[in-house]
Amino acid sequence: MLPANQTLPSHMMAWIMPVSPFKCDASPAGDFCQANPDAGVTTNPYDPSTPYGRAGLTNYVALGATHSDSLLGVETNPLAGGAKHPNGVIHPGKPRSISDIADGTTNTFLVCETREVTLAAWYEGATAAVFGLVGSPKFVLEDQTRTPGAKFGAPGEGTKTTVNYGNDQSKPIRYYLAEGPQGVPWVHGPSSHHPGLVNHLLADGSVRSVTDDIDPRVYMWLITRAGGEPVNEFHEEQL
Repeated sequence: MLPANQTLPSHMMAWIMPVSPFKCDASPAGDFCQANPDAGVTTNPYDPSTPYGRAGLTNYVALGATHSDSLLGVETNPLAGGAKHPNGVIHPGKPRSISDIADGTTNTFLVCETREVTLAAWYEGATAAVFGLVGSPKFVLEDQTRTPGAKFGAPGEGTKTTVNYGNDQSKPIRYYLAEGPQGVPWVHGPSSHHPGLVNHLLADGSVRSVTDDIDPRVYMWLITRAGGEPVNEFHEEQL
């Protein structure tokens, strides 16, 4: 960022411009996010009275954790603490490497599609990662009896995936996360405009289409980077 009277060439507006590889051809949303008044970085710090306008939109986000407490680090929840959380691969605050993916790159999701249009700026780190399950976080307890050999138990009863979970056409609107960053409602997590499925990038570089009705256990186990869960048997059946 450079002040307005800077005389040298610069690209001070580059981060709010649309980037075509970050857009899905099936998305009708256009190139820019809907206005988000709390995204302060879209305001010129040298002249706060002159906002830059809407930011470039992305249709791709990291799948950073299995559930919200793991991704967002709710300190009051003892189940969300410890070195294993966030339990995905790409998320704010903690760098990971290929060597951290103990479950194997073929068995671990990195990125998914999203149809979010408000909290969807391609440069915004706070909304760059999403979680995959909604429901009680108690399923993250280590439970060797429920899932032999795994570090995490199976999802609790009533747990749902967030694949196409948000719905901006329902009344009332069903939010992926009712209070996103700065309290702004976050409608869509993993989602797409492809009927019934969402494309996901695995750590081995392959892309798989995940259906809305994927078993929550399978989805959870494919998000964790080092859960030790038995996902191989589900590849052909569920994905």
